[in-house]
Amino acid sequence: MSRHRGKARILAGGTDLTPQIKEGILSPRLLLDVKGIQDLYGIQKRDRKLVLGALHPLGQLINSSLLREEVPYVVEAMGLIGSYQIRSRATLGGNLCNASPAADAAPPLLALGASLILRTAAGSRNVPLEKFFLGPGKSALQEDEILTHVEIPLPGKDLGGVFLKHTYRKAMDLAIVSVAALASFDPDGYCQDVRIALGAVAPTPIRAPQLERILRGKQLTPAVTQQAREEIKKEISPIADLRASREYREEMAGLILQRALTALAQQKEKSRNA
Repeated sequence: MSRHRGKARILAGGTDLTPQIKEGILSPRLLLDVKGIQDLYGIQKRDRKLVLGALHPLGQLINSSLLREEVPYVVEAMGLIGSYQIRSRATLGGNLCNASPAADAAPPLLALGASLILRTAAGSRNVPLEKFFLGPGKSALQEDEILTHVEIPLPGKDLGGVFLKHTYRKAMDLAIVSVAALASFDPDGYCQDVRIALGAVAPTPIRAPQLERILRGKQLTPAVTQQAREEIKKEISPIADLRASREYREEMAGLILQRALTALAQQKEKSRNA
């Protein structure tokens, strides 16, 4: 990567790269197939973190009992990427490095405060995911760097989560809006920790810190979720394209967020009655 700076591309699953080459969006002189590098695979629980190899296929990540136990909402998001066949080849690293504003894995990982290990021949650096995305198709990944691992701080057992994705089709479709909502509650049902992240409503996947502050210390009553539905419009900047107008994305962001918060409240109530 260092020798062929800017003229080489990493080939992992190839589910994004191959169509981009076919369509003439990318014309790399060199493809570097990294699938044989065993250090880029693996699912580990280490130092209060989950450490995921960037090359691990999504299909295998989805079937991990460790991930299903610790971060089920991340598994749910990855399970909505493409088809069964695509998930058997596509990698988590590829989904993030493609830097799509609609990347399904991004919102729950952002909400969890995940970070990425980026490596060059000279060494490595740890980049928070919220600083990795720079714009549509643009990331902090340098021309001589590869993503090796994704680190996810282990959430507390009391942190529940929901991931919802709005699309026109039921499967194999890009998100028009996606929402990851995470929260923990005190015994009376008041939010203690609240984390909200969204996809496809800004140039990059985003957190919603202002809304998080508003929700903290409140119960997720219908009135509060309605307030959240309106407040989120102040933190997003959706575009209009062939798939949806700006106004439609704005309204759907509020609606999907309200549904996610309602599901969180129901999740809490169910666990209390269990």
